[in-house]
Amino acid sequence: MNATRGFLVAALLAVPLVSCSEPNVPPGFIDACYGGREHEARNWVMSEARMLLTVDGKEKDWPLLASIVKDAGERQHLKVFDTSTNIPNYIRMLRVNVCDASGINLDIDKRVYLDPRANRGGPPPDDRIVTTLRTWRRDVDWKPLAEAIQLGFRLSWPGKFDVQFPPLNEATLPHMALPDNVRAELETECRAATDPKPYYCGP
Repeated sequence: MNATRGFLVAALLAVPLVSCSEPNVPPGFIDACYGGREHEARNWVMSEARMLLTVDGKEKDWPLLASIVKDAGERQHLKVFDTSTNIPNYIRMLRVNVCDASGINLDIDKRVYLDPRANRGGPPPDDRIVTTLRTWRRDVDWKPLAEAIQLGFRLSWPGKFDVQFPPLNEATLPHMALPDNVRAELETECRAATDPKPYYCGP
């Protein structure tokens, strides 16, 4: 289990916890998008990337992109949160989440760091803007939202867009879900664990 634990620790260190990255967290955001504060880190790390939709866009396109994502969420009667922000001399960020406590989290996330030191060693900025659909429960029906967001882009986005479904190369998506073998080891450990179980095992 040493390799598994090492992978989990590394993944947890990469979790963009909402409380750190968004200064104004709307009511209900963490419950709908991450399953509650207690399970926030686990549900991010244990999530599965179901679909990636990528466009090339500039900051002037952010309002249109936000509206496409919001409209898809509203049409599916899901929770919609716009946590886009502008912190002078630090960051400008497009961030819209469409979530449901059943285990769905779709987000469009693009950040422009005004202070290069704030990029935390990430890749250099480019024009790619990615909308990612993740699930953190296996039995959730995510396909209607996937279809809705693709339809929204077909109807409203003036340029091309690329849609990919896993499996993907891990380098393509920094926050990939755990590999199947690691997930299986963790699930075995959690089934065998006695109370109090490790926090990542959930309730």
